Amino acid sequence: MKKKHFIIIGIISIFLLAILFFNTNTITRQGINYKVRAIRIPLYLKLHNFFDRHLNYCWTVDQIVNDRMTEQQNAEAIFEWTIQHILRQPPQLPIIDDHVWNIIVRGYGMADQMADVFATLSNYAGLKSFIWDCKGIEGSDPSYISLGAVYFDGAWHLCDPYRKTIFLNKKNKWASTSELVASEWKTRYIDNSIQSNGNIRYKNYFQKLNGIDFDHFYRNHRSAIQSPLARFRVFLKDRKI
Repeated sequence: MKKKHFIIIGIISIFLLAILFFNTNTITRQGINYKVRAIRIPLYLKLHNFFDRHLNYCWTVDQIVNDRMTEQQNAEAIFEWTIQHILRQPPQLPIIDDHVWNIIVRGYGMADQMADVFATLSNYAGLKSFIWDCKGIEGSDPSYISLGAVYFDGAWHLCDPYRKTIFLNKKNKWASTSELVASEWKTRYIDNSIQSNGNIRYKNYFQKLNGIDFDHFYRNHRSAIQSPLARFRVFLKDRKI
């Protein structure tokens, strides 16, 4: 009888400790017009939101790609979905920076946010991808442009969701970063209504690509750690939720 009481007390104690643990306050951050604020939320809500985003990413990617598509077709499909569903930031609305899924829900964003959507969905489709802030040579305007970097067919490639532009090689396939450096590429506007990339001289930015270890930047980018397994590996390393 005593053993039974101890078991019941143990179960109740574990249950109460679990309630206390999952009600522990954690921090999430949100930027509004480049001013970042820390928001305290309970752990259970943060975990709920995380898995909700994860499931929505999975469902969204399933609507875009399928197993019969090649890696390049996957990248192209995600790129086209991104430029169709994420519009440029309206000047009259606040610039909000928080989670990638919230960008998708809002349906608009800045250049880096559009690249972030592309990169996150690409990772969920099984392609290594991240945002690459590509710096230009001295005197470039702007000083850098936010591009999507994606790996397939044994090479890294770049695209510009904000300007709806991809870069093709002589075979009309996505140009690799080495081909971009060698100026063996041409622009292609995915949206037929786009006839200009805003006078961006991409060549001035691609000159800075030589020698960059894209794999290193990929491993340390948030676009690569949105899934539960990837986030758990980061938790084991940093001990931060």
